Amino acid sequence: MSAFRHMRLDEQTLRELEIFDDTRGGPGLCGLLDRTQTRLGSRILRRKLRSPFVEICDILATQRDLAFLRAHRPSLSARFKAA
Repeated sequence: MSAFRHMRLDEQTLRELEIFDDTRGGPGLCGLLDRTQTRLGSRILRRKLRSPFVEICDILATQRDLAFLRAHRPSLSARFKAA
């Protein structure tokens, strides 16, 4: 496993990959993906896109976790609303 778990993308790379803004003034990748419900969720997404994982095991774990949350969203939402 690498000593560095995250790749740090510099500003030029973020611009060229159109992560946050596209060259035509559109929303960029982040704007297209961001369906978060809170500002905290949006900040976490931005941080993840700015410094993506390097190791495949970390990427797969994140995908697994997101798939679980998506599959159980209705029941999790009900639990949080009841609390």
